[in-house]
Amino acid sequence: MSKYVLRRLLINIPVLLGVTLVIFALASAMPGDAVVAMISDESPLAEDLIAIRRGQLGLDDPVPVQYVRWIINVLRGNLGYSYVSGTPISAMILDRVPATVQLMGTSLVIAVILGCMLGIVIAVRRASWLDYMLTVMSFVGLSVPVFFLGMVLVYVFSLRLGWLPTSGRVTAGEQYSFVDNLRHLILPATCLVLVRTPLFMRHMRASMLEVINNDYTRTARGKGLRERTVLVRHVLRNALIPVITVVGVTLPALFSGAIIVETVFQWPGIGLLYINAITQRDIPVLMSITTITAVLVVFSNLLTDIVYSVVDPRIRYS
Repeated sequence: MSKYVLRRLLINIPVLLGVTLVIFALASAMPGDAVVAMISDESPLAEDLIAIRRGQLGLDDPVPVQYVRWIINVLRGNLGYSYVSGTPISAMILDRVPATVQLMGTSLVIAVILGCMLGIVIAVRRASWLDYMLTVMSFVGLSVPVFFLGMVLVYVFSLRLGWLPTSGRVTAGEQYSFVDNLRHLILPATCLVLVRTPLFMRHMRASMLEVINNDYTRTARGKGLRERTVLVRHVLRNALIPVITVVGVTLPALFSGAIIVETVFQWPGIGLLYINAITQRDIPVLMSITTITAVLVVFSNLLTDIVYSVVDPRIRYS
């Protein structure tokens, strides 16, 4: 296993290098001028002022030189400074990570548990009225745009009923409290759960139906094992592989956040920071968030492969 992990890490080095090249090329090709976007409308747009600022930021150097300087700083752990606020990007990201992990972690855990439970139930009761009802509901959940669902939740539970706040992580001007934070978390987390639960449920149902009538399952029943034991020890364990794959693909979102949901609910996480960086042409912030997300994708894929071997003993790496 250790040789496999080391080999995968070495293979992913050129992959990550290629990703950074693409990220930097796309950031450099963005239309407009970052320096002009930094200067407010009230400030004079003198050419000498723009030239001085470009020199301070190193934007007048050739693109290959800019890339090499950026990648060296990234390898040293220096993500640079925001063009807009001048704040260290690492500090900006670390300040937003707790909010994103809270929202994405809560919604992911609930969606995985709920989706797997419902998937198991409708697989065992295939072709029943419950199977048909949950299948239709899953199609609806997968079809509704997340921004529309978020606005519906805000309209119903915040504007009409007044039960929950419309946006933010805490109430402005009030001291932080767990209860207040929980009230702000309910709507965005519910929105993500409603969107992701059908995905896990559909994968769990399909995977369960593939293995529920296999030879080893019939053999386990023939040995006189209880149906619950057969489902848990023989069916569920083998059916988890596709679900683990979906969870592994979703794990990088724990950092990057749900951009649309965080924007709708103004949740102060990485996703909202990313949107603000796009509107303000804050290129260093965009490149830093995208690069970290790419690294997390690589490591989540590696972690998924390792979990495969834990869940299914037949899978071995060398």
